[in-house]
Amino acid sequence: MGHIHFVKTGSSQDYNALQIDIEQVPELPQGMAYYGWIELGGEQTISPHWQLPVSQQAIHTHLLTFPGVTNLYLPYHRFLITKEQIASSPDIPNIDPHARLYFVTINPPPSAILDLKQCHANDGASICS
Repeated sequence: MGHIHFVKTGSSQDYNALQIDIEQVPELPQGMAYYGWIELGGEQTISPHWQLPVSQQAIHTHLLTFPGVTNLYLPYHRFLITKEQIASSPDIPNIDPHARLYFVTINPPPSAILDLKQCHANDGASICS
């Protein structure tokens, strides 16, 4: 599928940036975009997220950071890629099981590179674990 690479930039002791590489992604319908998320679960804050650029049906990002978040490597949380409407500026990942496309669970101990897996929508439920 692809990889997520957590990076320590500057003098940071934490993984304050990440990079996403996926070689092949399906073309999305007009008005839709890929988004990457670090799901925070029941917490009330906005999940770190990014609209992901697609070039020649691949996603290769530069180093991504999120304002106010100094450590993006959050064990026991999940990184998720969804498809979202461009017209809205989402604060949470799309809950439609068919909109949840790729994921990886962030587990300790830290591994700087994690392999993304494909989600499968089955009977209205998303299998992303």
